[in-house]
Amino acid sequence: RNAHAPDPRQANAGYVRFDHATSQQVFWDAGAGTDLAECCFAPKSANAAEGEGYLMGVATRQNEGGRGDLVILDAQHLEDGPVAVVKLPVRAVGQVHGWWVPEAQLPVA
Repeated sequence: RNAHAPDPRQANAGYVRFDHATSQQVFWDAGAGTDLAECCFAPKSANAAEGEGYLMGVATRQNEGGRGDLVILDAQHLEDGPVAVVKLPVRAVGQVHGWWVPEAQLPVA
């Protein structure tokens, strides 16, 4: 029902949540001088309702020499801004492709 993607109005400067049932959009702007990579969604729990979880993406701070941040947002409350920002000491690769699985589903080494 919900989709999360960079907002085309701002190139790579924000994320938007689009509700396919209501056509409602909520936009979070990362601010000037910031480029955002594709985000990943992590549910809050194994039995979380649809859309209940976190968006995580790499923010490249162009005005800080390209240094990266890991930005974490509540997917249901993008308008509140990040719930956490992990300041990375180096430039990070912008495209992080992946998904989250419960620990119990990971193969045992």
